[in-house]
Amino acid sequence: MWEVPELELGDDATRIFLNSHGKHPELVNQELIELLEYMEKSTDVVVEECESKRIHQMHERINRLKSSKEMEIKFMQKWEEKEMERQEAYAEGERAGEARINKLIMYLLEQGRNEDLAKVAANSEYQAKLLKELGL
Repeated sequence: MWEVPELELGDDATRIFLNSHGKHPELVNQELIELLEYMEKSTDVVVEECESKRIHQMHERINRLKSSKEMEIKFMQKWEEKEMERQEAYAEGERAGEARINKLIMYLLEQGRNEDLAKVAANSEYQAKLLKELGL
């Protein structure tokens, strides 16, 4: 395991990144290895091979939740909410991107830079370069 203390995420949260395909199981607690295997493949077969009582209990609770119609409805509602938020964010991003490009086009037209205008339309790298140069 490696720490990168100088990595600043800016929210004062502590995060632990786990690699479920690690190459040194001797350096890791067996229960953590079993948990990572279970997280990858949450099946009865994997649970049967686990020694951890906590993983067995967790699997039982998950199965109860999965079989609950009420939980299924709540899950679908949350999924729909997240999907709507994602679509709204995508549309907002598109509008912002279009506004930036329109500002660039207007600037180039006002400056009489028709060659740059044609180049911007054909070359996304050049477009990005001009957007950055102009602070758009």
